[in-house]
Amino acid sequence: MKKIILTAAAVFAISFANAQEAKSFGFAKGDFTIGGNIKSISSDGSSYTELTPSVGYFVSDKVSINASLSSVSGDTATDPDTGDTVSLESTTSFGVGARYYMLDLGERFKVYSGAGLSFGKDLTVLNAGIGVNYFLTQKLSINWGLASLITYSKSGDVSATVINLNEYRNFLNDSSFGLTYKF
Repeated sequence: MKKIILTAAAVFAISFANAQEAKSFGFAKGDFTIGGNIKSISSDGSSYTELTPSVGYFVSDKVSINASLSSVSGDTATDPDTGDTVSLESTTSFGVGARYYMLDLGERFKVYSGAGLSFGKDLTVLNAGIGVNYFLTQKLSINWGLASLITYSKSGDVSATVINLNEYRNFLNDSSFGLTYKF
């Protein structure tokens, strides 16, 4: 009888520990995050790399507000009108944004939608897109920004609006990868 009770207690304790661990993947109100993304594009004669460290705070279990500092360094670009190759400048911008974690795909995958506004020297960008986090551990996740759905940018006197709704594009060409650590 003693062995049965001890076995039942051990099974209960292991089940309880597993249930507690499963609930700890993800974010909760009051969590702070630090991380960053990297995006490298090389297509149509243009190539550039964007590095974006960021910090965030969860105002609820599903909504975070974020601040970032983005550094873009480019090599060359081909002017679509003239076909000329031009050198790209390196730029730095400051951004603010928010994410809404709208869907859990299992206990480790968290799908989000996000929007942000970036300011830099003669550059303003408004962007909205989707992405996914995969939790490697309870505190560390891989971030994959799948695609920007809507982008508005203004550089000096030139404005451009890109809307990618219902348009087939290879999201691997437009995605960003990064790490996120929560406190």
